[in-house]
Amino acid sequence: MRRAGAVCTCKGVALGTIEDAVRAHGLTSLEDVRRHTAAGTGCGACSARVEDILVAAE
Repeated sequence: MRRAGAVCTCKGVALGTIEDAVRAHGLTSLEDVRRHTAAGTGCGACSARVEDILVAAE
């Protein structure tokens, strides 16, 4: 997936936004990502994808 591709369509959050927030703030949980980016705070369908991004960032 490209960094500009939307992970969370409800909130319009791109992969790059999540990756950057994880690195910049040391995010380690879905809740952390929700607080910093709003991804996963709409319908929640992207929550598994966000968790995959967190695992890949470890």
